[in-house]
Amino acid sequence: ARKAACAAAAGAEAAQGRAEVAALEAELWAAEVEAKAHAVKRDVMEGLKSKLTVTAESQRMTSSEKEKVSSDLRAELSTMYAQIDQLEGQQQKHVAREESLRNQIKALEGELRGAPRDAWPSYKAVIEQSKAELNEVKAQLKDTKTAAIALRRDIAQKSFKLPGLEKVADAGSLVREQMERQLVERMEEIAVHEVRMAGTEAALAQLRGKLEVARAVLFSAEASEGVHRKQAAAIHAELGEIIAQAREVQDLGKQTWPVDVPVAKKGWSIWR
Repeated sequence: ARKAACAAAAGAEAAQGRAEVAALEAELWAAEVEAKAHAVKRDVMEGLKSKLTVTAESQRMTSSEKEKVSSDLRAELSTMYAQIDQLEGQQQKHVAREESLRNQIKALEGELRGAPRDAWPSYKAVIEQSKAELNEVKAQLKDTKTAAIALRRDIAQKSFKLPGLEKVADAGSLVREQMERQLVERMEEIAVHEVRMAGTEAALAQLRGKLEVARAVLFSAEASEGVHRKQAAAIHAELGEIIAQAREVQDLGKQTWPVDVPVAKKGWSIWR
């Protein structure tokens, strides 16, 4: 009876161990599935981050080029406006010089009319020189005006383009900033995901450790159960032999029983 009780206890312990191992295996399987899902999500996020990095870099270069075009045009316009100021200053000087030469010529011609005849050649020479200088100043003034007109036309054309270029550059900068923010967000998400994955890996390691311990306990319980089972089988076999021997003795007694001695009723047989 003691051995039977021990066998029953060993069987119960083994059954409990099997249930615990099965539960831990199921929990480990679910954790491994979750870990694989996290790994897949991480790979997807890494791929998105790589694509976003390339796109953001391309957008940054494009935006930088557009900003450079806009910046170069503003610098060019600034230079052109400075040239316009310079040309206007030259025009004012030419106009003032032209007016001075005209007044000078007019005065010399007046003096020539009242001058002695022998002084005429000198006056005429000075007047001719002044007229030549006047023609030169007039030509310079004309060239300056022509250059100023052409420069103002170029300024008008480039100024018309500038708002569009600035708008494109601003839009490119906005897109670049959005992509850079998205890239930072993806990197932050990946960092958080890495922390979660580290926690999942730690939980997996802990579950694997528990499962190893549970399997070791189950192995010991099943070994004990096997020993008790063998003992129970041996006891059962021994009892079987005893019963078989008793039946043989009973059968032998029937064969040697006297004829005139009544046979016990069937229900009274102690060997039954």
